[in-house]
Amino acid sequence: MGGIYSYFYPESSGEITVVAQTETYQDTDRSREQQGDKNNTGNFLGESPSALGANDNIEDVDKFNVLVRCAGKTLDIDVFPLERIAVLLENVCQQAGKKRSTMKLVYNGEMLDESKTVKHYKLRRGNSVNLIHA
Repeated sequence: MGGIYSYFYPESSGEITVVAQTETYQDTDRSREQQGDKNNTGNFLGESPSALGANDNIEDVDKFNVLVRCAGKTLDIDVFPLERIAVLLENVCQQAGKKRSTMKLVYNGEMLDESKTVKHYKLRRGNSVNLIHA
């Protein structure tokens, strides 16, 4: 019974532990204030969670493959949905051995804008994209 009593009502050694933990929390609050994060919103990078895409679905971070046709060959390229078309074009040209400056990507009869993302064009796993000389 004495062991249970001492668990709920610690001696002076237990109180020192509580004080040490309280000081630890105060130290982290001070370090946040020194970094300028006074209201403690956001993450460890100092940005709000929505700025980093925390509200996006898990589909948005999974890589998938897109088939790219070029000169009778079919290349299998892995892309992220939030990746720019310019990055996809760079990867395709590198694997095909073509100069990037003279090539364009076409999907469903539409020339892809390099500043847009893969998600914008609703490219999905296994879709075919054509690499053309422009």
